[in-house]
Amino acid sequence: MKKILVYFGIGLGIVFLLIIFLTWMYINHVKSNMEEKLVNVEESWGKFYEFRNKRIILLDSIVNVYDKSNINVDSLFLVINGVKKEKNDSCSLSFIFGEYEVNKEYLKLLKHNDSKNIESLEAIKKIKANTEKLNKLKDIYNENVRDYNTYIIVLPNNFIAKKKKYYQKEYFGITYGVYNEDPIKKRENAFKMLRDSF
Repeated sequence: MKKILVYFGIGLGIVFLLIIFLTWMYINHVKSNMEEKLVNVEESWGKFYEFRNKRIILLDSIVNVYDKSNINVDSLFLVINGVKKEKNDSCSLSFIFGEYEVNKEYLKLLKHNDSKNIESLEAIKKIKANTEKLNKLKDIYNENVRDYNTYIIVLPNNFIAKKKKYYQKEYFGITYGVYNEDPIKKRENAFKMLRDSF
């Protein structure tokens, strides 16, 4: 009887050690995947941000070509200067709102563009090409954010993410070259709908 208890104790010890080992392996695997997905988000944001900065430079060049007495040019000039002062190296609501404002003012300027200035027309062509590239990079960034956010909120990954201080990332909800809904109002409406559903 003592032998059976000893073997049972050894067996239980082995099972316990095996469970600990498998748990440790799983946690390391999850941390590794989270880090890899986070790197993908940060790399795609870096590429997006680089092209976004090129867009600001191009828009700045258009503003410098136009007559500043034009209200649309002046509005774009003010918004660009405000965005340039804010150094955002991550996607945040204030960054998104700034991009929304710049895009909106640029579209207003395009709508009322009566310039035959060659420099202005060349800059607009460059901005169009930049806009297409930016929208593609935005989609890649948002796909990476969706992949990362989904991974860190799934059970039991969310416990590991919380312990290791991995937090959800913000989606970039602006599409360049078209009119967008105000991101602050959009978020407020989403919260209101969520609150009203309960």
